Amino acid sequence: MKPFRIRTTLALLLIHFVAVECTPVSSAPAPAGKPAATNEYHGVKVVDPFQWLENFSDPGVQEWSRAQNQRARALLDKSAVRPYIEDSLVRLMTEPSTNYYGFQSRGGKLFFLKFQPPAQQPLLILLGTLTNLASERILVDPNKLSETGAVSIDWYVPSLDGKTIAVSLLGQRSSFTNVPGSTPGISNSVSIKWR
Repeated sequence: MKPFRIRTTLALLLIHFVAVECTPVSSAPAPAGKPAATNEYHGVKVVDPFQWLENFSDPGVQEWSRAQNQRARALLDKSAVRPYIEDSLVRLMTEPSTNYYGFQSRGGKLFFLKFQPPAQQPLLILLGTLTNLASERILVDPNKLSETGAVSIDWYVPSLDGKTIAVSLLGQRSSFTNVPGSTPGISNSVSIKWR
């Protein structure tokens, strides 16, 4: 997510909620329901009028929450800017935030670790050039080695000519693989030998 877009969305949310607060409320807030609880901490008495809300299994708490949700829904649903804010938030939260790191260059080949949600673990990739992300080739995908995302790349070291890579996978032993398509005669599939 871009910092400018986040700030803009947060500013719009703030403006919206200030406008909602300044709008006369047609329905009264749900009554607090129960008397305030008084607790003593280090000799200081603290009054907490909402402590009773901590027990969500209490039918009174559930009813109070339903009333508050209905009141909030009535205010938010009639807001003119709600569709814009909802659209902005959905786009910000679903936009992929790809991160490239762990760069190494060997034998004219560019190796990176690439993390792209919703994948749980970063991939080891090979790029043809820094400016052409379409040239990306996945060399090791630990997400396919474990259904639960328990396997991850700890470190990797390409050979000086970039034809062989040593990869340490957490929870596994080191593995060795050939870079696909790096020289004529090498298969386009990655063969991993576990030791």
